[in-house]
Amino acid sequence: MKKAPFCLAAFLLFVFCACKKSNSSNNSSSSNSWLSSITSWSPGSSIVDSFTYDSSHRVASFLQSGTDTISGNIATGNWSAVFSLPAASSAPPTTYTNTLTSTPELHQLFYDAQGRIIEDSSTGTSGWIIYFSYPNNNIAITALFDGTIEDGFVDTLFPGGGNISNVHVYGPNNAGTADSLEATIKFGYSSIANPAYHSVIASSIGPLIYILAFAGYGGNIDPISQKAFNSLSGVGDGLPSNVTVGYTLTTDSQGRLIQQSVNYAGAAGALIYRYY
Repeated sequence: MKKAPFCLAAFLLFVFCACKKSNSSNNSSSSNSWLSSITSWSPGSSIVDSFTYDSSHRVASFLQSGTDTISGNIATGNWSAVFSLPAASSAPPTTYTNTLTSTPELHQLFYDAQGRIIEDSSTGTSGWIIYFSYPNNNIAITALFDGTIEDGFVDTLFPGGGNISNVHVYGPNNAGTADSLEATIKFGYSSIANPAYHSVIASSIGPLIYILAFAGYGGNIDPISQKAFNSLSGVGDGLPSNVTVGYTLTTDSQGRLIQQSVNYAGAAGALIYRYY
């Protein structure tokens, strides 16, 4: 299987330099629009996360593309997750096709009695399997991209007040035998609606969308928090120690978030939101 292009240091640096946070006083209680795409931009690189929906506003497809010119050469890539949606129903998908692995693979999705996703497993040869659990109403994600801990990581999301307040990221140790804590990230939130949040998505496949973007090219999608966050701090490679970084939010005439930008110590970045 193709190794997931996940690099913790690069991811944290990208989050720090191009995060979806801000310092703005605009207000919006909830997102009533549907995202077309989120572009995560920093000098020399960009990631575009795109969505399509069916008539019931279920996610029909998630597509991710990336461009990187930092090395001096132009590197591009793209992949997709296309969901099979039950007809004449509002039920979440039970299968989807994932092209992040070296060849397209059909994945099966499983849910608990509350309709929350608990497993994403490939029926192909990659060994890909992701487990989701909800201890103490937190969200624990164990992603094993080839079925082993050597190519995987663990995320624990700690919601509070309707938003993800903290994230702990665990990666394989040098021996490849267990996961070690690699980073802790803390977020502060604005009063502006998070464009990626819709309750029907958050309560079912939201954690899957989150981890697919993370595992792919390190996109910036949080379909779980209700508000857009406006500050970032933590411990990890690429993060300044003992510093809380604020972000500037820009809204359109409808009060929808259209950009989150940062310029800290000469490092600039932005998230740009587009809607249907």
